[in-house]
Amino acid sequence: MRVSSVLVTRGMRCIAAALFAALLVAGGQEAEARPRYRLDVEVDPVARLARGRVAIEADNPTQAPLTALELWLYPERLKRFSRALDEHNFYWAYPRSFNSGGIALAGLTVDGKPVRGEVRDEEPAGPGTLLIVPLGEPLQPGGRARVEVAFTTRIPLRYGSLGCYRKACTLAGGFYPMLVGLGPSGFDRSAPPAPGDYDVTVHAPPGMAVLIGGMRRETAHLDNALHALVRVDGSGHLREREFVHRGVTVTFFHHGGPPPPPLPAPRGGPYLNEDRAALMFETVRDALDLLDELGLAVPAGTRIPLVEMPLRMELALAQAGAVLVSDQLFRIAPLKRFRKFHEFQLVRAIYNFLAEARLGGQERADDLGWSADLSASWLVDLYTVRGYQTKEFARDVLKFASFIPTVDRLLYAPQIQFASAYFNTLDDPDPTRDDLRRFANQRPRGKLLYEKLRDLIGDEQTTEVARAVFLGTPVREAMRRVHGEEPGGWVDAFFAEWLGPYPEVDYRFEVSVPEPAGEGLRYRLRVYKYGKQPPSEPVELRVTEWGGQRHELRWDGQGRDKVFVVETRRPIRLVVLDPRGRLLERVSGAREDLRLNNRRPGKLKFIYNDLGALFNFQTLSLDLSIDFSLSRVYDVLHTTRFALYRNRQAQVGLLASYSRHFGRLITPARPESSLTSSLRVQRLQPSFGLRGAPRVPGTQVVAGVSLASDDRLFVWEPWRATFYGASASYALTVLDDRRVLQQGTVSASFGKIVPIAIGHGVAFELTGAATFGDLVVPSQFLASGAPNFLRGYEPDELLGRMRLFGRAEYRHVFLHDLNFNFLHLIYLRGVAGAVFLEAAALSPCTSYRIGNRDLFGDVGYSLRFLGDWFGVLQTQLTIDVAVPLVRRRRGCVEEEGQPIRDPSTRAPFGFFVYFGPVF
Repeated sequence: MRVSSVLVTRGMRCIAAALFAALLVAGGQEAEARPRYRLDVEVDPVARLARGRVAIEADNPTQAPLTALELWLYPERLKRFSRALDEHNFYWAYPRSFNSGGIALAGLTVDGKPVRGEVRDEEPAGPGTLLIVPLGEPLQPGGRARVEVAFTTRIPLRYGSLGCYRKACTLAGGFYPMLVGLGPSGFDRSAPPAPGDYDVTVHAPPGMAVLIGGMRRETAHLDNALHALVRVDGSGHLREREFVHRGVTVTFFHHGGPPPPPLPAPRGGPYLNEDRAALMFETVRDALDLLDELGLAVPAGTRIPLVEMPLRMELALAQAGAVLVSDQLFRIAPLKRFRKFHEFQLVRAIYNFLAEARLGGQERADDLGWSADLSASWLVDLYTVRGYQTKEFARDVLKFASFIPTVDRLLYAPQIQFASAYFNTLDDPDPTRDDLRRFANQRPRGKLLYEKLRDLIGDEQTTEVARAVFLGTPVREAMRRVHGEEPGGWVDAFFAEWLGPYPEVDYRFEVSVPEPAGEGLRYRLRVYKYGKQPPSEPVELRVTEWGGQRHELRWDGQGRDKVFVVETRRPIRLVVLDPRGRLLERVSGAREDLRLNNRRPGKLKFIYNDLGALFNFQTLSLDLSIDFSLSRVYDVLHTTRFALYRNRQAQVGLLASYSRHFGRLITPARPESSLTSSLRVQRLQPSFGLRGAPRVPGTQVVAGVSLASDDRLFVWEPWRATFYGASASYALTVLDDRRVLQQGTVSASFGKIVPIAIGHGVAFELTGAATFGDLVVPSQFLASGAPNFLRGYEPDELLGRMRLFGRAEYRHVFLHDLNFNFLHLIYLRGVAGAVFLEAAALSPCTSYRIGNRDLFGDVGYSLRFLGDWFGVLQTQLTIDVAVPLVRRRRGCVEEEGQPIRDPSTRAPFGFFVYFGPVF
């Protein structure tokens, strides 16, 4: 798609502006049919309450009498904990703990007469979200009824479009009863609430700023608004900056100080003194310039308010009367290649805002929630190509670093804020669906419809459709006008397939044995799909010969399979299904990444798992390791791992292992269970377990097998989990004096994380292990000290033949709404801690018998700083302090002249600092 293909003349720009004005007039002519709201409300951000009264005058636009009106009670859906929230996204909705909302009604009347409404549950809106208001007499077609009711809304302590945080409340509609959308056949509960004309009065405590519809005022009249947008700010430092470009006024309401003075680059200005408002204004200017180039210029006098607020699911969100922008917008490493993803989200919201204003009063009620986003997605594509000459997302930017495991997980199973901004996610996931356009339906965003439309009718016709929609033409009418179909044809079939939950499908292909064909070869390739009701969508297949010759094949997706016949001059080197990544493959119960079957042969990926460094303040020693793995791209079932390490037991060691993963997928990148075989070769540390060096060092070879299962969803802050494992190994130790020692070791473990409340939980772990055979060298025995077991004891202090170990932690979160930026390198988001108690029963080195003097334990505290690298990649800095509860003289081997170390000479406590998740 090229911008130049859609540029028009200045004459066309004038026509577009005139058309926009005509649409506004047409919208005004429809005003009498719209509901009319009179809203008087008092908002108290400290008490988090909105009290008031609303009067709704509603017409009957249908051809039959109405016996009742239907009202949405949106705050009721915030009364209960959402099933869409889990440990990886909860703190994007709530800054601390769950805080419920709700709405209470009183004095319900219809045309001045008291009535009793009936509250009902409505899915997917939620329990208690629908109010049926009976009418005394049937409302005839064209008749008007007046409903009045007093309400008290409890506003939750919550981020997002309905919530209060830090003495400010955002009420993006829905905080008062709203009329269910009316369609030709009556109420349409899947549509957004009915747009209307509003007279709004807001009362707030003295000294608080009030915004209505993106303007600082306490009373307002809003024509043809989707809802009343109100923000009351009691922080005392709401600032307002304004910018005018091409006759369009952009106002930015935000917190913080005045614009920072420019600093010379050597003093670090870009890092510590950024003017975020200037970044936003520059983005808006470029967005308006593109519209002018396309002949879609916004009429002079248009206002675009930008209101900063705490959004964590979206970076920017178009609402009635304003664009809400996250306080995290542009708060990321100051690299243009990364910040452009934030820029795109702001641009998309602005185009959505402008398109929705033009569609108001024209679009079908059930399409109004997504059609503006269809044209906005098209414009963002043009904006991207205009400014960056190519469409590029985080997957393209980060592929050079995909060998880093965190980046690899980010690419294939992102669990980060604003994932749809960084990754070109086809379905644009929205777990909470808080937007009033989406809360009562399962419809996708317009971006998905735009992408599917491109696949079906091509870029040129999709451009015509998106252009017409931006100018105010209803989307279905635009599609029929461009493609020439009548109602009931392809348009209705298209929406029947894509205007709902994404259909489940898995695509695969088969390649036949080649047959001679003249001077080349003939192949038959069969593409087929699985799924209960798989969609009919175009499927692409790329066949590459040795030598580089390509064959691009396309199946229209009709039926269950398609057979292609391809003639090549050389054998096929590579076959790739969906080479442009246009398909979303998902099947319930799948136990592998379905994209794995889209490439033959598979491509290998190298993953650097860890460069481990653990500093032990007890012994002033540093353990080091470098760990990496190899697997096929999208292969979550097979992994080969290699590690090179050094620790207190080994001077140097090399580990190689193979894992076969199985069970249900916990995340798209990780199955629940694994079976692993491993081989380890290590040169033993001569001084381990002794005060001096032994006379005979040695080398050890260990072969093992293990079974493990772990169902934690989010490794950084798991709320709940069950994990267990078992292993067996055989070790051959060859000492330098040619003595050969053999031993076997078995172990088992079980652990669980049990939530108590949000931010509080209990975790425990139980393990048992025993080793047997020719046990001579201290490193052959089981160690129960730091860092993996009793952290209050030194690594070589507790050795034995059998070990029983238990650990319990009480985990708690202190803060989770921090936003400290350390030079854009690390962002601190929260602080947590854990009190832990550890105990071990360890047999002596000479037997398997455990007595009273073989019991050890410690108690300690773990302080955890939760954050992310560069504003994107999660991390955790942990500081552990552990104090031993009992210490006894204990050892396994006593060299001549080297007595067992006295406990009083050992460090009195353990102190560790490390990055990474805890157990």
